[in-house]
Amino acid sequence: DFLYLDFERVRSFYAQLFYGITESKTDETTEQKIKDTSGTVGVPKILSGELGKSIMYSRKTEETKSMHHQLYLDFEQEILNINKLHILNSISDDINKPFVKIKGKIQVIDYKELARKIELTFNLMEPMKKLELTELDKITNREEKTK
Repeated sequence: DFLYLDFERVRSFYAQLFYGITESKTDETTEQKIKDTSGTVGVPKILSGELGKSIMYSRKTEETKSMHHQLYLDFEQEILNINKLHILNSISDDINKPFVKIKGKIQVIDYKELARKIELTFNLMEPMKKLELTELDKITNREEKTK
């Protein structure tokens, strides 16, 4: 997943690396089957002959794919193959290649939502306090009865 991808820049780099851009790719599949049927016809010992026919079935399937999402993957694989991609493993890495891939975790904090949750926590504290005091009173009453 990307937080940000400058797709026009990727298209430009791809075009330079592959001498142009393939906008779409079409896969074509053709399947053919031939069915022969034949038999002997006629009156035995007088007249006979063979009769036959061939039937050819053909099916063609075509699928056209947009290369839009595949461009980045092809570009990344190619720059990795030609040793132009540095995969950053730590901040102290010495970067000596024109492209850098950074992988990591990102945490997005919604401060408005965080403030709402803190407020809800404070709102829960009063009922929790009452429950705790009620339980303490029950324990104290039991102890006094057992004395």
